[in-house]
Amino acid sequence: MRSGTRSRAIKGWLAACGTAAAAIYALALFLFVIAAGARSMTVTTVDFIVSLILLPVILVFTCLLTAIPAALVVWISEVSRIRSALFFGFAGGAIGALSQAILFQSFFLPAAGFFALAGFVAGMTYWRIVVNPAGREPG
Repeated sequence: MRSGTRSRAIKGWLAACGTAAAAIYALALFLFVIAAGARSMTVTTVDFIVSLILLPVILVFTCLLTAIPAALVVWISEVSRIRSALFFGFAGGAIGALSQAILFQSFFLPAAGFFALAGFVAGMTYWRIVVNPAGREPG
């Protein structure tokens, strides 16, 4: 893997982590509003501060949990010359479900489905940023 390709792969992985973290963050905020019930119309300062801190925390955990599996997927795709969007989408979904199982120490199906969906979207983001433009480059 050339230096330019490696740099683009890291940027794509970070963008994919950001995409997955944003999806998980949106779900967390939605669940918070549901749990708050009638109180949801009044946001306290603590609620606001926690919601601002939550996104970077989710992003860090997403990056930590996906670094090695994502590197393995990128390596497999480079060696096998796989450029399929579905490959990266389903690989991202598998990484998302695996991360959920590691994080919560169980495979809780509704949560695993959501994490797999977030991973699928993250894989498609990676494909759009890294693989799709690379397929149009000469050489």
